[in-house]
This record gives sequence, C-alpha cells and structure tokens, in this order.
Amino acid sequence: MIKKIILLCVSFMLITANLAPAAEDDDSMGLGISVPVFIMHMKIAARKVKWSFSSARIENEMIRLEDGNYVAEYNDSILLYLNTMPGTKMLKNVALSFTVAPGEPPIGYSRGGLHNGEDQYESICQQIIMAFDSQITPKETRRMLRRLGLYGPVLDGRQRYDRRGGLVYIMKLQNNGTIVLVVSGV
Repeated sequence: MIKKIILLCVSFMLITANLAPAAEDDDSMGLGISVPVFIMHMKIAARKVKWSFSSARIENEMIRLEDGNYVAEYNDSILLYLNTMPGTKMLKNVALSFTVAPGEPPIGYSRGGLHNGEDQYESICQQIIMAFDSQITPKETRRMLRRLGLYGPVLDGRQRYDRRGGLVYIMKLQNNGTIVLVVSGV
C-alpha cells in the first residue's frame, strides 16, 4: 500500500507540474470544495454509476495522511488521492490512478462481459466527474472521457485535458504504467 501511495504521489506531482497555466495563483481556493462536501457528492454520484466508491467504502477506506491529504484504495490497481490546501480541508486537486499490473493484457473495455479493472476505473472516473457536476449525464461523462483519451489514445502517453465548470480534467499514462485522472481548479 505504501509503495502504491508513493507511486501515485509521484505521478500526481508529474501531472500537476505541467499545470502551470491552470495554477498561476497560489492563493486560489483550489477546487472550491471541502473534503467532507466532496465525499458527500461522491456518495450521491455513486448511485449513478455501475462500480463506485460506495458510501461504506469511502467511510471505511479513506485514510488521512500525515501531510493532511487523503487516500483511499478501491482495489490493488485503483487509488483515489485527495490533495488539500495546506492547513485546511479544502481540496486543491483530486487524482484517481489505475495501475496496469505487469503481464496483464492490454487495456480494453468489456462492455457487458465480465468486469475488469478498466471498467471499474472508467466508472469511478464518471463518479468523480459527477461529484463535481451533478447536472452532467453518464453519456456526457463518457464523451468527456473519450476526449481525455481513456478509450485508447491515453496509451500514447500524451497528456490531454478538458475544461468544465471552472475545473480542468487531465488524463495521462505515466511511464510506470499508471493512468492518472487529475481534477484541478482553473
């Protein structure tokens, strides 16, 4: 678990380092939402997707780290990381990582067959988007994820982003085989 957290933090830092235009003002309010409110929105959005961080899982799996940030493990491959503003519970960024284990088959979506890690990651990405935008539909979240490259292009390692509701959603495949979705304030 510690190794996964370290890998996620490194991946998260690499992506946020490329966010210079979106993070020009260090005094900004980040995402403009607190951890408890975001968790409440995640619980509401959980009912709208097939696989989610359920209310029970969020309450039982969320760990507060020494630096004030939070992490929750969905399974061995998927981690949720909440980066807070120093000394507060206000969210600065949210990251969801999916690590493809060495030797695993290439990424593919089952679309109706047995679920796999990719389906779960897609569903939790939708949950996060819906937690920030309660008016967005599942169809719109899939379109957004397509623009971010989730359905194949992400494998080229190029960073992609999409803006919605004053937030920027960024997705990239890291060199360590981890796909990261980061949500940050604009």
